[in-house]
Amino acid sequence: MQTPADAHPSERGFFVLSQRQSGVTPREAIVGFRAVVDADLDWADRRKERYRRRAVTTKVASLVLAGLSTVALGVDPAGHGTALALPMVAAVTVLTGLEPYMSWRNRWVSMEQTRYELNRLRDEIDYYLVTTSAGDRDQEQLREFFADQQKIWRGVSQQWREFRVADAAPPTPRPGD
Repeated sequence: MQTPADAHPSERGFFVLSQRQSGVTPREAIVGFRAVVDADLDWADRRKERYRRRAVTTKVASLVLAGLSTVALGVDPAGHGTALALPMVAAVTVLTGLEPYMSWRNRWVSMEQTRYELNRLRDEIDYYLVTTSAGDRDQEQLREFFADQQKIWRGVSQQWREFRVADAAPPTPRPGD
């Protein structure tokens, strides 16, 4: 499967980011891999911001509509406020049902965690590059950095699957029901 040319760099992979160079030294590969981690951080930042914005917008909109519907019912003594309040309450119901289904807040928190882990990995790469000279250990270290990056993305994928399974699962009965 080919990745579209307009895909984010983190989705293109290390081989493409390294301009399809082969035979680079392990040290150069580590420096190139650091660029992949930077692209991953950028991707996680963009997703985090998108999910945060949607979670906050949904929450604020539902709170404002709930408040306005209460005011509409209480201000109009003739009962005409019901015509305004009912659609607002319906919109609140839709919004509060949409948030758990879309998991925007959970996904926002997940991207925050991913960003933390990717920052840690990038810091480890930087520390390694600054404190060691090129040598035999570079190849092994690159494998460890790659394994860490893959573990981070496996964790993100696992969380996403858990969010989806939680949406599909029937409600668990409470004790005593």
